[in-house]
Amino acid sequence: MIQSVSIGPIENHLNDNADVSVVLSDGRTYSFTAFTPLNLMTLMNQEPSAYFLCEDMLVLREINEANVRAAVEEMLEDGNIDRFGVLSEA
Repeated sequence: MIQSVSIGPIENHLNDNADVSVVLSDGRTYSFTAFTPLNLMTLMNQEPSAYFLCEDMLVLREINEANVRAAVEEMLEDGNIDRFGVLSEA
């Protein structure tokens, strides 16, 4: 269960990226970097590389708390939170 969600500053919810921190009710904290699809294209068009890598990538149609919660809840249900999120050291 999710206790809290923290999202870094966002200028454009549809074309941006932000650091996200999710605290679970058991005390674990996971970090993600949220991107929108448009932001990924914007970033890729600014760089000459043919790819984009990010270890803790979370792609959302729009960066907001509801979408973060929905994605993390699904990860928890599927048992994939450790695969996609970065567990913060206590």
